[in-house]
Amino acid sequence: MVLKIVNQSKRRQRARLIWKFASFFIFGLFFLAVALIAFDRKFQVAEIAVSGASRINFQKITEETEKILGERKFFIFSRQNIFLIGVDDLIRHLEKQFAAAAAINVSRDFWQRKLEIAVLEREEWAVWCRETCFYADSSGFIFRPAPQFSGNLVFKILDYREKPVALGGRILNEDLLSKLQNFIKIAAEKQKITINSIEIYPDSLFKLAASGGWRIILDSQTDLELAFENLSILIGSAIKDRLDRLDYIDLRFPDKSFFKFKN
Repeated sequence: MVLKIVNQSKRRQRARLIWKFASFFIFGLFFLAVALIAFDRKFQVAEIAVSGASRINFQKITEETEKILGERKFFIFSRQNIFLIGVDDLIRHLEKQFAAAAAINVSRDFWQRKLEIAVLEREEWAVWCRETCFYADSSGFIFRPAPQFSGNLVFKILDYREKPVALGGRILNEDLLSKLQNFIKIAAEKQKITINSIEIYPDSLFKLAASGGWRIILDSQTDLELAFENLSILIGSAIKDRLDRLDYIDLRFPDKSFFKFKN
């Protein structure tokens, strides 16, 4: 009986040893196959094609991609291998490097060993200025240096806050900016008031400069729907025929509005 138990124990130990050896052998074959694919030049990227970039220099995108592909994965495998490219990591890196891109998509053509990079560029909505000027899109994202414009050729945002805002940042909270944009749109459509620029002051005070040379004063707490109603009432009554003499209208308060004429 004891001999039988000993024999069964030896068989189990032998089976475990064979299983460990087989597992190690299979893993070794798998690692060898991966290594052969990883280092085989037939699987390296042969071409990088960039589309959709007009204002962004496509050559710089290509160079930045080649820089990433020149790195090693796990310090061993080349990222130039079409199968080992971390697409999501590459997209995040390129979007960080090129703020003017609203979105970047990367796809792989395994047959032609081609990396295809499609770029969606941000649309210029305004020029934001402090000491220097940058283009911003409609979400308030600052993405590219801009020259200083004079006149009303472009919509301008003049920022007098001390809050740090720079390339890759946002001018304002998206929800607040969207409400201001809607106010400006309705003012143009319903009252024929053209707003050429926004001045931003500390404590989220806004002065919207109208083409007639006067300003609308708002802040981040203003109910903009009610403010527009009050604006329409004023323009239709108290200041109807005196807009050319108007200096500003203060619409920050829900139950009353203030206005001042130029001296």
